[in-house]
Amino acid sequence: MRKRGPSPSRSLFGLFGGKKGEREEMMKSSPLRRFTLLGLVALSVAVGGCSVVPREVRKEIDRSLTFGELKANPDAYAGRVVALGGEIAETNNLEHRTELMVVQKPLGRRDIPIETDRSEGRFLVDHPGYLDPAIYRSGRYLTVVGEVRGGRTGKVGEAEVSYPVISSRFLYLWPHPHCYYGAYYPYYPYYYPYWYPYFYPYPFHFYLGLQYSYYRWYPSYRYDPYHPWPYRYHGPPLRHRPIRHR
Repeated sequence: MRKRGPSPSRSLFGLFGGKKGEREEMMKSSPLRRFTLLGLVALSVAVGGCSVVPREVRKEIDRSLTFGELKANPDAYAGRVVALGGEIAETNNLEHRTELMVVQKPLGRRDIPIETDRSEGRFLVDHPGYLDPAIYRSGRYLTVVGEVRGGRTGKVGEAEVSYPVISSRFLYLWPHPHCYYGAYYPYYPYYYPYWYPYFYPYPFHFYLGLQYSYYRWYPSYRYDPYHPWPYRYHGPPLRHRPIRHR
């Protein structure tokens, strides 16, 4: 009967938490088993380091509580620690603290707020200390971990709305997204509409009423996909001229 090897959980325990003899036995095992164990360890480290929230704060988060439940009855969940994200709508500096009115957005990978128009409402972040309203301004995205302190009622315009209040323990302001402009297009010395080396003046680029481009034959410049608008020829249709042999 073939002897079965240890399970992955027991193997990990033997490799990192077992006795010296067990660790030596694991190191002498097959290369495939060692690579599997190292892959599991790397995966656990990668998954654990996905979020921007520190590990000691992340352990206290109640992930089972949804924002819809919290908004419906915030006083019933007072004392719970939640992780929320969204877009800043208003920043109000008080004497020793700062209040942030945030439009809720769902959290995605790494606890990043998803940029979407879907929102379940607003919540108020009560942060101890001063936050510069020029930096924490309207339109910026943030992730906050804090304790639920109940609810509050206020006005947005003429509408009266209720929102939960979160006492901030951890606050992360996401940086601005960077735009990619692509490579610089250098100066092209050849005059329009002839593009070296695929187009030449008459009569070399005409044959049977067709014009040759990089890809195939096209009836005129306006059908050439190699040079898109506005570099195409927009004049009257080009006609074939007979070539005179000298």
